[in-house]
Amino acid sequence: MLRVITPFLLLMGLFFFSGCAMWMQTPKTTAAKTPLTPQEKRTIYQNVLNEIEHHSTKGDEYYKEGYYYEAARSYELVNFYEDRAVIPAKKIREITEKAHENGEFFYKKGFELYTKDKTQALRQLNMMMRNNPHHPEGKPLYLKLKKEPEIIAFLQAKEQAVQNVLQKDSDIKKINAVLTDLLAYSDDSSVAIEAKKALENKYTQSLEEAVTLYNKQAYLQAATKFKLIRVVYTNDPTATKYLARIDEKYAIEKLVKDAQKELSANAYEKAIALAEKALDKESDHEEARSVLAKAKALQKAQMPQLIEEAKALYLRQDFEHAKALFQSVLRYDPDDNTSLTYIKKIEQQLKTLESLR
Repeated sequence: MLRVITPFLLLMGLFFFSGCAMWMQTPKTTAAKTPLTPQEKRTIYQNVLNEIEHHSTKGDEYYKEGYYYEAARSYELVNFYEDRAVIPAKKIREITEKAHENGEFFYKKGFELYTKDKTQALRQLNMMMRNNPHHPEGKPLYLKLKKEPEIIAFLQAKEQAVQNVLQKDSDIKKINAVLTDLLAYSDDSSVAIEAKKALENKYTQSLEEAVTLYNKQAYLQAATKFKLIRVVYTNDPTATKYLARIDEKYAIEKLVKDAQKELSANAYEKAIALAEKALDKESDHEEARSVLAKAKALQKAQMPQLIEEAKALYLRQDFEHAKALFQSVLRYDPDDNTSLTYIKKIEQQLKTLESLR
């Protein structure tokens, strides 16, 4: 019995191990990756564009405000997302070097003031942190200074001033003023961070309100809000764009008013020229169209009288003035035969007179 079982077990063992070996050698099939849909690709692409714009804008803001360390980091991120040197490496290197130099400069000033005027020392060391937040001697000194009772009380007063303004739902100019004062001494204040968010929210709200006023044709009120935005955000593209549009609107309104004035004075040709200029800027301006139509109608009614006046001037040999009146008629009706005929006669007369001189 044992002799029969043993070969059987050997065969089963060989089968088992050979099967395991085959199983182990069989390549694993991995699930095929689902390709991205066009919408998913567009979303990813838009997210990358948003990141590039965000870091580029922040880099410009940091640079303008003297946060050179953060400016360099933001510009590096722009190049990272673009996968090319959109911001030249030389520029980033120069900003980084400037940050290092400024960090050292402000550290020395802060160190000198530490025993003389602690609040001014804090201001200088805060500038150092903007440029080199990892300064080996400056950072510990900055942190030590912020723990001193005198400085704690000083910063609390600054923070309270910011909170008072935030509680009053003030405009962005007031928020920015107290925030800037606090940031001069402490960039990492929790109140400053809160105020920055409040300022951004107020900016968004103010911009929406200004655009709404513009769309309602309340241009004066809209301009006031846009100008207030630019007090804080000097180069804000939206405010700049709308202020330019408002200036254009005012220019059009002036042209229309001047056209109406000339129309009232029976200076139809001038009224037409001004109204047409306004319509060149805004083709669907109803008032400009109305002035133009009235001026042309009145000018048409005046044409026979102008022709008679021009003829009378011609007979008196006042050729220059006669020609000017006939030309006025032709500006309204380029095919007027009487005016064309008389202008030819006048030009011949003027040539004859010129030859006799």
